[in-house]
Amino acid sequence: GQAGLVNYSSLIFYSLTIDNILNIIVLLILAGITIGMITGDNGIITKSEDAKFLSNVRQLEEEIDLYKVGEQQKNKTGIDMYPVIQEETMESLDKDEIDMELKKKMLEWASTAKDGEIPTIDTIDYSQFYKLNKEKMQSANSFEGDLYFIKVGNEYKVISLHGENYQKKEVHVLIPLNDIAKPEYITVANNTYKLYGDGTLKVVGELAENSGITEDEENKINGIHELNLEEIAKGTDMAIDKNVETDEEIAKQYGVKKIYISCHTIYVIDANDDLWAWGDNSYNKLGLGHSYLVTEPTKILEGRTEGEAGVKAKNVWAGSMNTFVLDTNNQLWACGNNTDGVLSQGNKNIYEKYVKIQISGVDFNNVGITEIIVSDSSQAGTAFVRLENGKMYGVGSNGFGQLGIGNRPTQTSFIELGQFDTKWNNVKEIEITGINTFIITNDGTLYGAGYNDSGMLGLPKDYKIYSLTKIADNIKQVQYMGNTRTLIQDKNGKLYAIYDQQVRDINYTLQNAKFINRVFFSAENKLYKINYANNQITEYGNEYSINETSKIFEGSTCGFVANNKIYLEDEEDIIYPNIKAIYQLKEVFNNAIFVQGSGNRLSIVDSDGNIYENLNNKNTELNNIRKLISSTHARYAISKNGELYAKGSEYTGVWGDIISRSSYQKIAKTNSGNLGKIKDLFTSNAISNYYSASAIVITEDNKIYWAGSDAVTPLPNIDGEVQTTGMGKITKYLTEVKSNNMEKIKDKIVDIQYSYINQGGIQGSNLLLLTEDGKLYTYSVGGSAKNLTGLNRTLSDLEELKIEAGTSVTEIQTKDGLCLALLNTGEVYGWGYNTYGILGDGYELGEVYPTPVKLDLKNIRTMSLGDNFAIFETNNGEVYGIGKNDYGQLGTGDNRGAEVFIRCRELEK
Repeated sequence: GQAGLVNYSSLIFYSLTIDNILNIIVLLILAGITIGMITGDNGIITKSEDAKFLSNVRQLEEEIDLYKVGEQQKNKTGIDMYPVIQEETMESLDKDEIDMELKKKMLEWASTAKDGEIPTIDTIDYSQFYKLNKEKMQSANSFEGDLYFIKVGNEYKVISLHGENYQKKEVHVLIPLNDIAKPEYITVANNTYKLYGDGTLKVVGELAENSGITEDEENKINGIHELNLEEIAKGTDMAIDKNVETDEEIAKQYGVKKIYISCHTIYVIDANDDLWAWGDNSYNKLGLGHSYLVTEPTKILEGRTEGEAGVKAKNVWAGSMNTFVLDTNNQLWACGNNTDGVLSQGNKNIYEKYVKIQISGVDFNNVGITEIIVSDSSQAGTAFVRLENGKMYGVGSNGFGQLGIGNRPTQTSFIELGQFDTKWNNVKEIEITGINTFIITNDGTLYGAGYNDSGMLGLPKDYKIYSLTKIADNIKQVQYMGNTRTLIQDKNGKLYAIYDQQVRDINYTLQNAKFINRVFFSAENKLYKINYANNQITEYGNEYSINETSKIFEGSTCGFVANNKIYLEDEEDIIYPNIKAIYQLKEVFNNAIFVQGSGNRLSIVDSDGNIYENLNNKNTELNNIRKLISSTHARYAISKNGELYAKGSEYTGVWGDIISRSSYQKIAKTNSGNLGKIKDLFTSNAISNYYSASAIVITEDNKIYWAGSDAVTPLPNIDGEVQTTGMGKITKYLTEVKSNNMEKIKDKIVDIQYSYINQGGIQGSNLLLLTEDGKLYTYSVGGSAKNLTGLNRTLSDLEELKIEAGTSVTEIQTKDGLCLALLNTGEVYGWGYNTYGILGDGYELGEVYPTPVKLDLKNIRTMSLGDNFAIFETNNGEVYGIGKNDYGQLGTGDNRGAEVFIRCRELEK
């Protein structure tokens, strides 16, 4: 009767006033009919047909709730818990057909339910109305109209029943449903993690330690793999002819004219002189116009040479950022990164395709090219050409003196090196790292030039050595091993390692040894592998018979030739591009309340306050923790009562001495007193250097502290004790930061993002601070950092960055020189280094944008910036991604990189 209906209506309005709606409720809104008309003495719902309608609605409530519970038991979350057709939304309907009264009543409901974030009539997004799937419901209850599911504001989800006949009028039923916490996206290394509101953590991307790899999967991935060219080339028109004529024996075995492997990329010149490549494509080094992993053999000259067509390949050389090709007409071409002018075009412009290289005074038809030596480092671009007449030419960065021509600027065109130093006319072998150069002259003397701050040239520490300087005599060969170490062998067969200002005898002698690459060398038909970290040498058994090994493997690729076959170690992304990929969301954790990562490190805190330093390792040192924050070289834990703990690199700068900590130690005081309770901590996200140990701390009394390397100062006006190390000056304790603008905003800071970059010719550090009122502040220092601020200049203090008049910033991200800001309008702006084309279509790959530019995105709720890729979620749950996708980390179901923003449907689940 009427009394029951009155109680029911009271329940409706009571429920709408609480933040968390625990039960499904129904609000009847009749067009032109007030609540009083429904519940009053003369209320129309006392009629039997109306009572039947109410019964149907209540049954609908119960059916939806029952369906939701069942789906939750299957670990479904978000919209997947509801019986809807996600592909069918109100967006496809004629807006004029949607009753204006419905929109008005929705606003009325929203304003009653929750203050703030109330949509206007004109800004309701009808793509958020998902059609209810009646077949999924398997309901005996029948409704004539369509039912739609919508999210209003940030707290509720709604079902709209449009078009039911009630008292000969259209009726709209709005059913608010209990919402769960919104998902977060955490990008770590080559993975994207999705943290659901119920604590479930799922992942796509690289099948690695922190993605729940099984022992069987690990065994399949690890080890040495034979290159099966015929199998890989299936489905392409690569010309393989076992009768091919070539001077390279190993290529002939595979039926092609040339096989060249460098820096995780395979190049093949087939029997028809077409150049193919697959594997790593960083910095557009294959000339394809993008920088994403190439997962199958692809022609890379066809249609990609500036000004000419039908170019065929005769030889190829490559490094980590560039590819050089000699064509069958003896013309030289190059593509890739040109930040340091290494493409020899007389400038540092960006080139999408292969450009022709000419060397002043040289006719390639009269004098051939013996070899081209290309840097396998991304820190700087250098290249050397050796001609058949013995002359050497160099191009690219000379910032550290690596061209060995004295203190001269970077060269943007090839120059003859012998005019500056006659030792260049007498070169037997050359080895480069990008920031260093080693040469062996014909008389066996080893010389070096370039960066030597760590003593990696075997000479007394000197930041830059601009001229070729003698290191050792009687040397036969040289090979850079990585980690600032170089392997050399003298003419008597003794092996030495160069590092830390010395040439060190590693007590190993081998006759007739031949260096293959950074890892492998051969001697007397046996294969050897050296560990650069400790100089330990491992001899392989008889399974690999080394007979004719040629140095076709450059850079960091781990490979060798045995039995006239090519073997690769740990190059599974080249041979089997899918072997390490997770394309479908994989559940890896079930009760996380905090997830974060930097570099390859994943940090998790569960609902009980336990911490996990990877998925399989609960650390029992600490408990009652609310945040565990990682940099590449340190971890910081904040307890629920505000205590700070840390462990990691000696360069962390918080312990008062230079020593690494393998277990957590409480950080209790600075050089001037106690810290007090910690509100939050932020750390840099540099990928691979010790500056990533830097940390910024905010205490509950709103003081700002900083610790880390002073080599690139991330904040203004830091006055504290420092200690000098090989990495520059390091703070001894967390040190308070004071500046005029910091004092104005320190009690309003809600997020700090800090990154350091030194790659592709861009060097510096960048800091962003976001305040609770949506204002953004920036501070950047270093060589190119003025281009990272968004203000196109170097700052002496924090300065506000205003992006678009009348807007505020809701979220910030910065990584490797790129900055992103999400505005309250749902628009995203970016500035800085456009590595991997994250800014999207219309902006040059690898270019620096010093002031904010607008991305082709709208209605964005949240975002995450990963290692050369980015994820964006809209307010209605759609996910878009762009950038690198080598292991499927974009959630597109494949590993094709995205040059434009693309739907990531796997992440929408």
